[in-house]
Amino acid sequence: MGIIRYGKIGRITVDLDTRDIDALIHCLEVFKKYGFTKNLKIKKSPGGKGFHVIAFHESDGVPFNMLLKIRAEAGDDPMRILCDSLDDRMIQVLFTNKSKRIVKVGELFRKYVTNK
Repeated sequence: MGIIRYGKIGRITVDLDTRDIDALIHCLEVFKKYGFTKNLKIKKSPGGKGFHVIAFHESDGVPFNMLLKIRAEAGDDPMRILCDSLDDRMIQVLFTNKSKRIVKVGELFRKYVTNK
């Protein structure tokens, strides 16, 4: 998975932690601005408190660092962006844990950022 960080990424996912339609419209406008318009899917988040928005780029994609900036502009969860900006091991651990239990932010930082 690390190699893809040096190429272009053609898929974007944004977790909006709100059911506000204006926030969703803003997210879609940002996707369009940067060319993420193919196979657009909008799903209600599992907790029902927001939306998961997924789309693919209309051509080759964008570099990883640009993808993080686009996600931030679109309103993605800042903690998710931070964790995705860390190395691959941390991303995989985050989503493995997320599927099984709630991961507390302090626990995540102690365990994976400060190594304590």
